[in-house]
Amino acid sequence: MNEKDKNYAKEYILDTFGENQCMKCEHFDDSTWHSCKAFPDQIPLDIFGEVHDHKKPFKGDNGIRFEPRKKELMWGNYGG
Repeated sequence: MNEKDKNYAKEYILDTFGENQCMKCEHFDDSTWHSCKAFPDQIPLDIFGEVHDHKKPFKGDNGIRFEPRKKELMWGNYGG
């Protein structure tokens, strides 16, 4: 994904979902903005849309759950 597409994806996600639990998680992949260590292909919408609290088990997460992020996202602090 080129930088233009990455920025578009980031803006779309922020406009659609706002700041969410995934973006605050240590396992979130801020190079794709739609995957993480638990879900390398795509984060399920129930988690990304915060229908499900990922501090609790979710089918297919392989035991990897929310952990508070230790560093800022690649694009600053949630779209600034």
